[in-house]
Amino acid sequence: MKYTTNPKKLKQMNQHYVEQQLIQQAHPSLTTLSTDEQYIANTLACTTGDMSLFDDLLFSEKAVNTALGAIDKQRTLLCDSHPMIGHLSARRLKQEPLCFNQKPTVISQAKAHHQPRSMVAINHWKAHIDKSIILLGDTPSALFYLLERLQQDFAKPALIIAMPAGFQEAPQAKQLLWQQHQLLGIECIILRGSRGGSVLTATVMNSLLKLYQQQTQQATHTTGSQSQLSPIGHYV
Repeated sequence: MKYTTNPKKLKQMNQHYVEQQLIQQAHPSLTTLSTDEQYIANTLACTTGDMSLFDDLLFSEKAVNTALGAIDKQRTLLCDSHPMIGHLSARRLKQEPLCFNQKPTVISQAKAHHQPRSMVAINHWKAHIDKSIILLGDTPSALFYLLERLQQDFAKPALIIAMPAGFQEAPQAKQLLWQQHQLLGIECIILRGSRGGSVLTATVMNSLLKLYQQQTQQATHTTGSQSQLSPIGHYV
């Protein structure tokens, strides 16, 4: 059997397949999502091999533009787990993501109170959270607790990408963020339901970093230059 060994070509083949399937199905996302949002959703579909997530991926009104602005200003990246950092594209990051899960005080408090480290570590975010980008993919309790702190004494982050996985409480935590984000004045990207995890959250962030890189490169080109686009306008 012949198979593709070029990873870039294989990625493009997968993206093209997803796009063609969406066109054939006349999927609503073709009209409800912006070009940048479609690119992010396409990348997630290729990462998971699951096109049905197009129905559960939600973007707040200014999520992508806010994210690109925060990236441009090199705002802090706050992660709820160290594996999340390992999945981020290091060559596109301009700053070191922050995660406090390995701090001795976090470990001891989590053990003493029978709580996940990702939840306890949020207490260390207060000095860093203002206008930050928050990446959540570990436990729903961390998201619930973050929402509590945002209503109490935390400054507002620029964007929350929330995709904790699980059948119990994860769907409810993400739905609560979606219901409260406008009142809180925070942009967000969520994946409804039980699906999620650090890999998917990092995939969204990596897609945003690539979009920012594309825009930066376009800005340095001459007026007549064109970015490389896939058939329905996605970056490749």
